[in-house]
Amino acid sequence: MQIFASGGFDEYKIAQYLREGAKIDAFGVGTKMGVSADAPYTDIAYKLVEYDDRPVLKLSTGKQTLAGKKQIFRIREGGRLIKDIIALRGENLEGEPMLRMAMMDGSRCQRQEPLLSIRDRFRQEFMALDENYKVLMTPQSFPVELSPGLRDLQRRIVREVKEKELGKS
Repeated sequence: MQIFASGGFDEYKIAQYLREGAKIDAFGVGTKMGVSADAPYTDIAYKLVEYDDRPVLKLSTGKQTLAGKKQIFRIREGGRLIKDIIALRGENLEGEPMLRMAMMDGSRCQRQEPLLSIRDRFRQEFMALDENYKVLMTPQSFPVELSPGLRDLQRRIVREVKEKELGKS
């Protein structure tokens, strides 16, 4: 006889039951699969990073943005994911550039990737992550750094905004 449990299960409740020794063979996850209890909807805001070919940013507390068009470089070592570096679009750094143009003038720039290819790529990337980033309870944050060029641009733009808004100091 097999035991199947359902009713309000999510990854945390399943882990708790298994940790406590429950002899459950399978779990039914329904309602909590489609939404996240801590963020049941997607809250999106569009933030400008460049206007009229000029880098811009937002300085509001808790909402500060990074100015300028970006590229992300993924650093790998021996097949393992080590860190990501957020850089300015024109910078050329070590690692694999991750961002590609998706749309231009309302049209796709690339063919639509088959869902199975997307799934396989996700699995490969997930397997390349160290376990300490994948644990359910208190996972470590994957390292993300800013490139020297992006850090310099942020300092310059913040200084310019403050001088404009607050006067030269």
